[in-house]
Amino acid sequence: MCAKQDSFSELSSLLEKVRHAPLPTKELMLRKFFQDFELYRQSFGELENKPSIYPWLRLVVPGMDRERKAYGLRDRTLAEAYIRALGLDRHNDEVQRLLGAGNDLADRLGPLLQGRCPAVGDLTVDDVNSRLDAISEGRMVAARDELVTLIERGSSLDQRWLVRIVLKNLRLGVSNRRILQLYHPNAPTLYDGASDLKQLVQQIETRAAGEFETSDGGCPVLLAHFIRPMLCQRVELRQVGELLRRDTYWCETKMDGERFQMHWDGISFQYYSRNGHDYSDAFGRTADQVGGTLTPMLATLLAPSTRNLILDGEMMVFDRRDLRFRDKCDGTDVKAIRTGNTNLRPCFCVYDVLYHNGRTLTSVPYAERARLLRHIIREQFGFLQHCRRERVRDAEHLIELINTAIDAQQEGVVLKREDATYQPNRRAGTGWYKIKPDYIEGLVVDFDLLVMGGFYNMRRSNVNTFLVGVARGPGEFVSVAKVSMGLSVAEWQQLNQTLRSHWQTKPFDGMHCGRTLPDVWIAPGNSIVLQLKGSELVRSHSYAAGYTIRFPRVVAIRADKLPD
Repeated sequence: MCAKQDSFSELSSLLEKVRHAPLPTKELMLRKFFQDFELYRQSFGELENKPSIYPWLRLVVPGMDRERKAYGLRDRTLAEAYIRALGLDRHNDEVQRLLGAGNDLADRLGPLLQGRCPAVGDLTVDDVNSRLDAISEGRMVAARDELVTLIERGSSLDQRWLVRIVLKNLRLGVSNRRILQLYHPNAPTLYDGASDLKQLVQQIETRAAGEFETSDGGCPVLLAHFIRPMLCQRVELRQVGELLRRDTYWCETKMDGERFQMHWDGISFQYYSRNGHDYSDAFGRTADQVGGTLTPMLATLLAPSTRNLILDGEMMVFDRRDLRFRDKCDGTDVKAIRTGNTNLRPCFCVYDVLYHNGRTLTSVPYAERARLLRHIIREQFGFLQHCRRERVRDAEHLIELINTAIDAQQEGVVLKREDATYQPNRRAGTGWYKIKPDYIEGLVVDFDLLVMGGFYNMRRSNVNTFLVGVARGPGEFVSVAKVSMGLSVAEWQQLNQTLRSHWQTKPFDGMHCGRTLPDVWIAPGNSIVLQLKGSELVRSHSYAAGYTIRFPRVVAIRADKLPD
């Protein structure tokens, strides 16, 4: 390919060849394109304004280009824009086929473009980028006007690739990440640390190979640039023993919220979701922003010595009435909460620090980052919480911590190796592991247990945990477990409404609870049966049955079952 011509037709021709080639050939063609462009760039010697691969790269991996706003166009709306731009009759059979279902809009559009576009296009890469910028800024009206220009100047093949670029799905059979790697071995890592193609290209084109790590070997990150978060690897309980024998681990609470990172440059705050969407306007860009639901309080919690920082954590919905966190399954969108909401507010549960006072901390061991975090920002109940963590002694201690987490209505736990560095967008082999009851091998669902009593929430306004048991004989019941997981808020509310009038503060004859005393009791005839799942029955002195269920979770409310 002669990249120096800056011809979009050259690019569309290359992409067409790559699309139809076998995988090894696809990669060879893309690698050669990048190598040829770099040789062309170097031919300009020491000139400051050398051509850059960036305008081309943002068209080859459009899904990774965060500088250009979303087009707001899907298959149907883009097809409608082409129909208007071409002045087509909507009742035409070909137009109806275009509007019909299909895997690739570009292929369906092809027949309609024959004879309506020039045989050879004269669009440049810069032309296409400027037109796409205009479409992203102006949406549908701009899309129609810009498409008219593109149709007049682009060939039928150019149009098909423009459609795929706008829809951000080139269907090349090579992942975006692999394309970045073919461009430069360090490109995927640099993208993980900033999610900025333009910044990535600038770093690669202005620095020598090997200069892409921080001074202490970590992945560089940038303030006010989304960092693709490090992920946890799923692990089963039977595998944990070997992990604990090899290394030291810390156990953290697994929060059931939305992954967020918070950036502060000393003046303004930015909040990025797990997928990199910016919700700073909702939570507040500055401490004095009217309508900011979190920043006005969070700004007061920063240590005076903190000049800038990046925090990683979970954005939770905090219920101000029940003084507890809502689960994601409750359906409340933490990003949609407004300052006038008297019942709910966002609370940031922070568990890591990636950048502090100008220093990237991705290469710093987990335990050191955790210690530093405590001195950077202080807690405020219902607004900001530090993740609870405890050093794991052995496998039995971990089982105890998991049971405690489940009793506290938490989703599970996370294990983090003490010396683990922060590796953006990595999951396997990083030293972070998640354990949830659903992951535990051998879970069974044949525990049908009667509600014997209940435990109140912090405000004692509702029961949020049940004591459940089984019949030991006529009129005799023994407790087996406490359970609080598995029910939605609506189901809890319905059960509280159904059982509220039947709760008593004294036990009924024949009901034995062992060492675990509930706040309130209920007579068997007024109670309900819950179907639970758990990993196994284990011996326990806490319950009258002498056994309990490990990792219990409610599967169903069995209104068809009798107490006995």
